[in-house]
Amino acid sequence: MRIIFYFIFIFCVSFELLRPAYSWSRTKSFYEITGDTESTAHKTKGFYFYQDADPEEEDKEVEPTKKKNLYDPPDIPWANLMSIPPAEFRKLLDEQLDYALINPQNKKAVKDYMIIQAEAVRRAQAFQRTWAKVLIETPGLDPTALHPTNRLAQIADINQRSTDREQILGELRENMAILFFSRAGCPYCEQQRKILENFVKTWKWENLKEIDILEFPQVAQDYQVEIVPDLYVVGNVHGDIRRQRLHAGLTTGDQILKSLMDAYSNWFKGTNYQLPQETQSDQMLFKSIQTRMDEGQTETASKNPGTP
Repeated sequence: MRIIFYFIFIFCVSFELLRPAYSWSRTKSFYEITGDTESTAHKTKGFYFYQDADPEEEDKEVEPTKKKNLYDPPDIPWANLMSIPPAEFRKLLDEQLDYALINPQNKKAVKDYMIIQAEAVRRAQAFQRTWAKVLIETPGLDPTALHPTNRLAQIADINQRSTDREQILGELRENMAILFFSRAGCPYCEQQRKILENFVKTWKWENLKEIDILEFPQVAQDYQVEIVPDLYVVGNVHGDIRRQRLHAGLTTGDQILKSLMDAYSNWFKGTNYQLPQETQSDQMLFKSIQTRMDEGQTETASKNPGTP
């Protein structure tokens, strides 16, 4: 009993001693008590600040998000059907299609979808007509002018490429060589060797050197050969020895020819090989972009006449 009385006495004394500090802390914020200038606590309300919720906000009921029932017909804004933005129009078209498919016996649902689909066709046709007019006025944007589909144009394209090939290969033969990295017992190298023999015979290519990576591992390492067959072209470009990989792995004669022409264009022209009409098309595209930039600046200046 005496021990219990002793603990009660200690508790009462401690409470009386701590009550002033407790009352002072209730009038000060946590930020003011600690003096922590880097604290994330609210500077005026304290770290443990609490505020009762607004009764009006608590009384408001949050309406649950209603999921659209596929069996319910979509709301079709018939009055604005022809002016609905594309994104909303596509959504409406898909929703009406889903509704018509779920209710295939509903003639009205199918008819509504057909009407919306007809509006989509009308928009597409209007866009296509304008597209055709733009292509007539700006032929550089016409892909069929770059890659013609009629037979006569295709023959002319083939003749142009053949002429370019003969001219380029004639310049390459004297100062460039093809390096053929192979390995004894490699079946792919055997096939590549036959292709290269036919290539040399067809295009009268003289400088061809085959290098076995097992006999010359240092050379293979210098050319970063990882798989065989591997083809490189090396040449003297204005006194500078250059090299470029043509293809790693088994490849065809046509691919070797294309890679040689690209190497020629990269070394002597700084770009990949292009037909004359392709170069002309690129120039017209750049011109069109520059024209639109100039028009945009003019429009901006007309809208803001006071802007210097």
